[in-house]
Amino acid sequence: MVLARTPATLQSAGVSSRKADYLHSLARAFASGELAPSFLAAASDDELVAALTKIHGIGRWSAEMFLMFGLKRIDVFSVGDLGIQRGMAAWQGRNVKALKKAGDGARPKKWKYMTEKEMLQLAEPFKPYRSMSIPNLLTGRSAELTASRGGIIQHCSAGTCGAARGPISTRWGTRRSRRKSKYST
Repeated sequence: MVLARTPATLQSAGVSSRKADYLHSLARAFASGELAPSFLAAASDDELVAALTKIHGIGRWSAEMFLMFGLKRIDVFSVGDLGIQRGMAAWQGRNVKALKKAGDGARPKKWKYMTEKEMLQLAEPFKPYRSMSIPNLLTGRSAELTASRGGIIQHCSAGTCGAARGPISTRWGTRRSRRKSKYST
């Protein structure tokens, strides 16, 4: 269906010309059998990221977001996402506004709130449920995350648990957060 559409047709639906190219690349991967629904269901997270990032226009971040939000994989942790970095830095008690302000103008192209190594070390106790911590990290709300042997125990203040973006909750249901955060669209 996507391959039958010209880039101009896709652009008329609000897709940029570059994204129209990427959509065609993804559609070609499915049409050729390079990707198949059975592979998406059976492959490990690492195998999926490797396969998806071979497709023109899909990088590691896009693949990880697809695994978390599209396939509902529960142990994906995207260290390249600035929202997750910001949330994790705030969770660690760092003043993210001051960190960002201190870096303005002088920061390198790939500036981050904290290093990938720090993030992975902090996320380690949450395995195999690291994706489940993402909604609270993205909200920037007052939520206390605690690791336990059986996974994650979440203590949320004043009923403010939930996702800042999209129809996800900590149970991966379809309930929308009743209160909009400053990060909502």
